[in-house]
Amino acid sequence: MYAVLLCMHNTPKRVREPVQVYMEPDDKALLDQLAAETSLSRAELLRRGLRRIAADPRGARATNTTRKPWPWRCGRGAD
Repeated sequence: MYAVLLCMHNTPKRVREPVQVYMEPDDKALLDQLAAETSLSRAELLRRGLRRIAADPRGARATNTTRKPWPWRCGRGAD
């Protein structure tokens, strides 16, 4: 007779929500490269990046001016 032991954690189940992200080709390539180099999932890399920005005491939350503005801020219908 064999007994099967299940490991039950006392932590509550997490509710996950899917998020869709549109990326420039160079950002997608960088994400894929980091995933291959670190063996982390792309989702985990994005989570870690988000947490790092939130924890940055130097004010990394400021607007990133190196990126192109969003299309709806380019004067189309923004009158």
